[in-house]
Amino acid sequence: MSLLLIDTLVEYTITVDAGNYVLTGSDAGLFFGYSMTAEAGNVSLTGFAADLLRAAQLSAEGGAYALTGQDTGIYYGRVIAVEGGAIDITGETASLLYGRKLSAESGTILITGQVADLLKDSILTATGGVAQVTGADATLVRGFILSALPGAMAITGQDVSFRHDRALSADPGAILITGDAVSFVRTYELAADAGDIEIAGQEAGLYYGRVVAADAGAYDVTGQAATFLLTLGRQIYPKFESVAAPRKRMINAPLRDRIIYAPPRRRTINTYLEQ
Repeated sequence: MSLLLIDTLVEYTITVDAGNYVLTGSDAGLFFGYSMTAEAGNVSLTGFAADLLRAAQLSAEGGAYALTGQDTGIYYGRVIAVEGGAIDITGETASLLYGRKLSAESGTILITGQVADLLKDSILTATGGVAQVTGADATLVRGFILSALPGAMAITGQDVSFRHDRALSADPGAILITGDAVSFVRTYELAADAGDIEIAGQEAGLYYGRVVAADAGAYDVTGQAATFLLTLGRQIYPKFESVAAPRKRMINAPLRDRIIYAPPRRRTINTYLEQ
């Protein structure tokens, strides 16, 4: 099927059982597709702009699902699951918006593009599978849960950042973040339980990381400028103890300034009363 504009509107069920489903065109999109599955089959969207809007359930069970185009996106995808299959999103701008649940169970999820983004993803997991985001600018924004359970998760790009990530954990799995500038902003929980978490880049930083823990696991931050800012809970390697001590003195420095300047203010008030 090949046309200039191909859209499927209000499709409640799109299923491929041991077959192929192909959309090809200059603008190929699916709108309000509540259920889309590939069971031992293939689903392919190819075009100049290939989009999925408000797909409540998108899954590949032993099959393959591919989105390819210059501008490729999934919007309001509530459930995106791969069970023994593969989901591939490739384009100059590849993004997932409001994806509530994105998981790879013994399968592969690959997002590749010049700008590859995950925005407001509540759950992003790799259970025995691989979830990979690769691009010149690869970011996760407000991903509330990001975990690798006996799986692997890799985010690679020139500018890789995590913002407002509530939980990032590797339970017998591996999480690798590599790029020219790698940063974590307001990460409330970062844990490696018998797994590996590695952050490597020219500038690698953690900002407002409330809990950083490594229980029988490995945690490594490497870069030309590697920083930890306001990390309240720390259970990490001894090599970071030298970094933790200066942070306490920097946090308490404004309080000491108030004590030093308080006596001159009292003397000024008393002089005014005596006059």
